[in-house]
Amino acid sequence: MSQSQSIGSVDIPEDHLAVDFAVLEHYQKVSSELLRISLLGIPVVGYMATEDKIPEGIFAHSGILISTIASLCCFALSASLALLHRYVSSDGMSDHIQLLRLEALGKMEGTDKIEKRRQKRNTAFKISSLALAFSAIFLALAAAALVLAISLTLKNIGRSQSIEADKTMVEPSANTEMK
Repeated sequence: MSQSQSIGSVDIPEDHLAVDFAVLEHYQKVSSELLRISLLGIPVVGYMATEDKIPEGIFAHSGILISTIASLCCFALSASLALLHRYVSSDGMSDHIQLLRLEALGKMEGTDKIEKRRQKRNTAFKISSLALAFSAIFLALAAAALVLAISLTLKNIGRSQSIEADKTMVEPSANTEMK
């Protein structure tokens, strides 16, 4: 590369990048949905923890508490990994464009710089694909933990209502014997 020519001045044909940007956009949409759903799950857990109709002390049941905390943590991890994917995939695309420009310049730059840029791009793409996959996995785990927490809560509410109903049936008969 000559002193007067910078890498930013190297033109890359639009058709070479159109497919690359379409793929990036597709994956960014997937990570956007994962992020959106993960962020919607967090208030559901908060609502469940603060709902007035849930009897006090219900979270003393270790299964409910553990599954609620696991759900919250998994939603947060899923959202974080979706954000990581968006950042790293955009950074990887920037590296890809710079690599294409370096390759367009040819032998003037030397192969070391091209190879370093290629490795950086490949690493970014690997990290972004892992972040996307783990974001989806943690979202599924969060949903499963939330369903478990809700089902255990409903089961315990039903059990506590059954005990209350039994108490009210026993109490009136005790009152009538005293009269």
